[in-house]
Amino acid sequence: MSAVIGAVYALFSPLIEFTGDIVIKIAIAFIMCLITVKILSFKKLIILFIVFIGYSFAFGGVIIGLMNLWQPFRETMSNPSNINIGLMSTIFIITLAFCRIVFQLIQKKHISEGNVKKVIINQDQKIIREQAYYDSGNTLYFKGIYPVIVMDESLKNEESAVGSINIDTICGSKNTEVFKLETVMVDNRVYDSVYCIFNKLNSGYKILLHNDIY
Repeated sequence: MSAVIGAVYALFSPLIEFTGDIVIKIAIAFIMCLITVKILSFKKLIILFIVFIGYSFAFGGVIIGLMNLWQPFRETMSNPSNINIGLMSTIFIITLAFCRIVFQLIQKKHISEGNVKKVIINQDQKIIREQAYYDSGNTLYFKGIYPVIVMDESLKNEESAVGSINIDTICGSKNTEVFKLETVMVDNRVYDSVYCIFNKLNSGYKILLHNDIY
């Protein structure tokens, strides 16, 4: 929702010309930050807002500099009343594709060696030895206190589930079965109150650790 608001405003912002439009820009940016972070302390929200504005100015300056080298864009921006929606849409799509590629590269770089852990799991008398990825975004808990890790479906045994939890995704809420793990050893640290869910993982790792397990 935050991205949609920002994209729509960016697409039609050349049509908005009046005294005080900077207030709208700031308000839109603040609303985008507020929607993205949801519940956050006021101090962190303000810091996030300042960082967002800083990156926006930096990235926007680069884009404007590049576009000023393009004659059709200069002519369009010099006379906003004759704005070419097709031209602006093309620029928006190209920028969106570029941002997507950059985001994917950042994601790949984020998977660093420091986040890869050697894991030994005792699952119903079956020993599993795998390299796992420490997922700081995994905050799943069973019964509110027991950390839940995510394991690939190929590691699933025939044991019975001990319960279920609701998982919120972009596709909605999903009720998923939870299974008990006897022990989980990560870098010589043993955890005995760990549960897991099974899912199809395409991350290159068969286990995603909980942010409490490191």
